Amino acid sequence: MDHRQVSFAVCVGEFFIGSAVLKYFEGDSCECWYYIVNELQRGKGYAKEIVNLLCRVAFSIEGVVRVKASVLKSNSMSSKALLSNGSNERGKFVDEKRVS
Repeated sequence: MDHRQVSFAVCVGEFFIGSAVLKYFEGDSCECWYYIVNELQRGKGYAKEIVNLLCRVAFSIEGVVRVKASVLKSNSMSSKALLSNGSNERGKFVDEKRVS
């Protein structure tokens, strides 16, 4: 089966707070992306739950045995969400800054 992208709206009750996506399905892996747009909802453990859900969905797809994620160095909370779900750190990225 060819998976291009699996997307979710992240809601607390009736309120939209962010999005979560599995994409870039290549071979035995895919990438997970998530973002909590509502700043008041950050730091409440939702990212940890989102990562858990994304991994459960990814691993239920035939052939997927690895889920990847990239995190900016400045986003330690996202790193903690990934690590708390059993992710391994494979490399370091520096934050990108665009200069106009």
